[in-house]
Amino acid sequence: MSVGNEIVNTSIPSVDTFVPEDHHSMWSQLRSDIDDLKQQSTRTLSVHDVHQYSVLYSLVAEAILTGFIILIIWIRRRRTQKLALKSRLESASVGTADCQAAAFTTKDHREHINPKRAFN
Repeated sequence: MSVGNEIVNTSIPSVDTFVPEDHHSMWSQLRSDIDDLKQQSTRTLSVHDVHQYSVLYSLVAEAILTGFIILIIWIRRRRTQKLALKSRLESASVGTADCQAAAFTTKDHREHINPKRAFN
């Protein structure tokens, strides 16, 4: 073989002969497993099983309900905080606008009273 074939191995692999497998043993094992499961499924549920399932489903439902309530409370608090911040910002901007309006009015008033002082 050449050096290139040893590095990349471009040679065609040898064809193995096909050997059929015996699936009858696997099929019989699978069938017996299915029959065992069928016999186990015909068993009736005991009181303990019913109790265990009911407690499990109750706990899962309670966890989902608790998560839903916590989510609602979190969303409401966020919304309330945003509204409070928005109203604070609006009141601050209104306060600033009132101060600016008062300063403008005072300046206009000074211009009307003493025109020489208007440029000071």
